[in-house]
Amino acid sequence: MHIPEYSQIVSPLYLVTHKKNNFHWGPEQQQAFAQIKQEIAHVVALGPIRTGPEVKNVLYSAAGNHDAHAPKSQANEEHRNNEQVDQAAKIEVSKIDLDWQHKGELFLARWAHDASGHQGRDATYKWARDRGVDLTMDSISQVIHDCETCAAIKQAKRVKPL
Repeated sequence: MHIPEYSQIVSPLYLVTHKKNNFHWGPEQQQAFAQIKQEIAHVVALGPIRTGPEVKNVLYSAAGNHDAHAPKSQANEEHRNNEQVDQAAKIEVSKIDLDWQHKGELFLARWAHDASGHQGRDATYKWARDRGVDLTMDSISQVIHDCETCAAIKQAKRVKPL
């Protein structure tokens, strides 16, 4: 997948991830995040998908935990003009788009949760909202559920002092 001017679009996001910089999510970062989400959701991998007897290549795609892959391979005769294969490919591309959007929101939720000091769901939501970052309670809850720091804090609270 190719996104023209990707590095220019996301450069405001890199500024807030540097260790030396204090976290500041401003209008520039919000605009960059919205633009890159839009670009990712609508990018066409390797050009428009065509079907018909003259088409000899098929694009298979797969999404992993950290990235998406789209290797190009030769289609054999049984896959050419196969509507089920075409439909499955369209569904898979849609799933990848949704998966990347979800991962982007989880990244921001994790970031907000860490930056807000592991104070819980409502505090994380308020911290993000005060900085113009729109997150869902579900994504924040998922991040908190998976947070090792919060698990250690909960465990420490359960242990009774001697």
